[in-house]
Amino acid sequence: MFQINSAKSVYMILKLHTIITGVLKLPVLTATVLLLTSCLTVNRDLFRHSNDMESLQRYVENIHLKLRIVKDNGFLWITNIDSNQYKQIHETDEHLLAMFKNYRDIYRYNPLDNERKIIILYLKKADELKKYSRQITGEPQWGPYGYLASDYLKPKLKRKNFVICASEDVGAGTVLHEMVHILNWSNLPYLPCWLDESLAKAISPVGITVSYINHQSGKVIIFNAYALELGEYLRTHKNKLVLREFISFVRKWKYLPIINKQSSMSSSLMALLWRYLGEREVLSDCLMEVEKQRKFDVAILETCLGESEQQIQDDFVEWLKLRKYLPPPVISF
Repeated sequence: MFQINSAKSVYMILKLHTIITGVLKLPVLTATVLLLTSCLTVNRDLFRHSNDMESLQRYVENIHLKLRIVKDNGFLWITNIDSNQYKQIHETDEHLLAMFKNYRDIYRYNPLDNERKIIILYLKKADELKKYSRQITGEPQWGPYGYLASDYLKPKLKRKNFVICASEDVGAGTVLHEMVHILNWSNLPYLPCWLDESLAKAISPVGITVSYINHQSGKVIIFNAYALELGEYLRTHKNKLVLREFISFVRKWKYLPIINKQSSMSSSLMALLWRYLGEREVLSDCLMEVEKQRKFDVAILETCLGESEQQIQDDFVEWLKLRKYLPPPVISF
């Protein structure tokens, strides 16, 4: 089966769709259903065995990765990391429980409360994830670092089975990020892609850093990735942060997930705004208004904060400076 993780893969699928409809003379709708079903069907056997730890262990032993089942704090992990590294599994589970508790006013239903089943596939290396994820989860790998497999042919609110896929060499922060997507899908009826991805970046309690090497001095410089993307945004917007323009930019990607640098940047910038609103203790109020009005604009911020657009803009900029997202990092090579 295909790996949908590049533009080339998408092209291959579209070409195969053309072949099926043209050569095999199948109706367009039938061909589409066949392709989607082959690409987007989560492994039912994995979940059928998940109710019995011994049965699941026997099932995963058929895969040549020396996989083991670890259950901690109610979370079910399939992993091949060294047993002396299981501490990171426990720490991640503690972060997940804290996340559920801290955002209970937003996410009324969390995965431990209901009939949803979640399995965390956590392999040593990203290359192993790329090679074996389809065999284990039943779905292609959606992202280069980690991804979420689910019943994608069902509406988001009706999806019940999830496999979070991540690797040790990338980090367990991926697990937290993907869990926020599950919370979003389980709780928010209005969920355009910009909202889904930005919340996953804002709520998961992980920092993202980028390393650069100055080839003259040999010094490694580490930057906050969001600060780097904010700097890129400012360079293309006359070095000014105008709140109305900022919000218009981050809402641009309504229907497609992260597909390029611009859409990735927009979700990161919106994540900063969500974190700002969280520290001002109006995140849940704003999000509920977004759900109610099915849009996000300056008027919602003015209502929730009780301040003018200019006051909010000035305070947001000061917050960005206080949290060291501004001024943007300068990279010299």
